[in-house]
Amino acid sequence: MSTESHEHIGRRSFLQKAGLVTLAGAGADLTGFQLPFSPTMKKIKITNVDSNFEREPLNPYRFKGSAITDSWQSIAMLESESGIRKVGLGTQGVLLV
Repeated sequence: MSTESHEHIGRRSFLQKAGLVTLAGAGADLTGFQLPFSPTMKKIKITNVDSNFEREPLNPYRFKGSAITDSWQSIAMLESESGIRKVGLGTQGVLLV
């Protein structure tokens, strides 16, 4: 078993480093290119949230001994103090045992 310590790396940092490696591997000219490893982030105050879902019936189909009988269409909304409102949509397949 290894005794190496593993450093936690966040999603943004991983994507930045992976992008740099991809560019380097593609033979891109990186002269003068700087990667911002510590971006300044603006704080956002959330003033309103809402969510809901709707079940959409499906013709049941089998998967690994269980059945999927409906899909859930979900929606979520966030509103900031400045009045900007964003909505996210998603679908979930519920596997019934």
